[in-house]
Amino acid sequence: NTEKLKKNWCSPVYAFFDIDHVAVQNVDGHNCHFFPCAAQKCKTRIGGIRHFQDSKDKASTANLKNHAIGCFSDEAV
Repeated sequence: NTEKLKKNWCSPVYAFFDIDHVAVQNVDGHNCHFFPCAAQKCKTRIGGIRHFQDSKDKASTANLKNHAIGCFSDEAV
């Protein structure tokens, strides 16, 4: 359930994603959260970013930040 998880998501970078529609996915045996991009025209073919949960840096928001910079701009982020 992502409702419990949302309580821990306090980084400003989450504002660039539609956190009301975050999905838990399994990609090639790896659990991840899929964050849909809030940009009108996301620059990725999947329309967001996967945040894998089985890595040492699962609490890192670096990949979310890099995605937001790509879709919005460095200045906006």
